[in-house]
Amino acid sequence: MCLTRPFLQLAASLFVVGGGLRAEQELPVWPEDLAKDRRALLVSAMTFHKANPVVPYKLGRADASGMDCSGAIFFLLKQAGQEPPRSAHEQYLWLKKLGRFTEVPATARSEDDPAFAALQPGDLVFWAHDGPDAPVPLHASHVHLYLGKEADGHAIMIGSSESRSYRHHKINGFGITDFHISPAGSPTRIIGYGPPPFPLPTAENDRPKTP
Repeated sequence: MCLTRPFLQLAASLFVVGGGLRAEQELPVWPEDLAKDRRALLVSAMTFHKANPVVPYKLGRADASGMDCSGAIFFLLKQAGQEPPRSAHEQYLWLKKLGRFTEVPATARSEDDPAFAALQPGDLVFWAHDGPDAPVPLHASHVHLYLGKEADGHAIMIGSSESRSYRHHKINGFGITDFHISPAGSPTRIIGYGPPPFPLPTAENDRPKTP
């Protein structure tokens, strides 16, 4: 498959004044046939990040003055013309109701697991608490936007958090972070992913996922 790097110039201009993006960070290599609505959402997220390189993590906020994890997704999707729910759990239920959610079993603990085979740039990824005390049914507690992989195969995502990092550099607030799949025994795990309801699906790879 032919691949492109649409954001190298943008990436070279991004840096962190207080602990986020590194200078000359390379951004994902995307398939040329990536659906245009997915691409537009990703471009919008990166453009916002370039214009606002330091947006702190603030619980309950969803704008350039501060964002929590679901607030960041709410903001990005509103910018893209969507009407998303506000909380991570409501966003998770939203995609499930629309039939656009791919479940990830608790046994999936690496990127090579078949459960992640359908994951694409532009998907929302959801986490929930794991372990014997985890609520039943699952309650999504965290969400990020999957960006894809950099040229060296390093998977990344974008969103807001207090405890994530990019290549060993801690990110506090909105920014690009490693896409990391928690090993067994971790307090949280990925429970699934899926695309928001883009108004006009424009490619075969943007059809609704099987619930």
